Amino acid sequence: VTIVALSFRIAKLSERTVEILSPLGTQAVIVVENISVDDIIAEASVKYGVKRHVLHCVIDKESSYYQYAEGDGGKAMGIAQFWRRTFVNFRKLMNEPNSSRTNVRDAVNTLAWAIADGRGNNWTPILDGRCPIE
Repeated sequence: VTIVALSFRIAKLSERTVEILSPLGTQAVIVVENISVDDIIAEASVKYGVKRHVLHCVIDKESSYYQYAEGDGGKAMGIAQFWRRTFVNFRKLMNEPNSSRTNVRDAVNTLAWAIADGRGNNWTPILDGRCPIE
């Protein structure tokens, strides 16, 4: 399980290991990852060759960095405001398994991939020039 901060404005979470005992008596270890949205954006920026400030701009305009944001009458969801069908299709094109639109790492990586692949016109802030990709 990976837990990430909801905003790059929030300090990083402390890394810690939590051991739990299930009702069946088996032991499980959960590692809480020490990472922020800014770290995830930085990784996606390098991986897909999209300028970091562009990813920050789109995410800020679309969701104000809120992981569970909803828009377009409930059709768009998550930090990058993907419509369900668009997200599923993009994940397939990326050869990545489907995920939740509220999964910050997957949403940011899918956003970065889409912009790098010339599909940035799916986001109004890119279309209207508030987040220029050049």
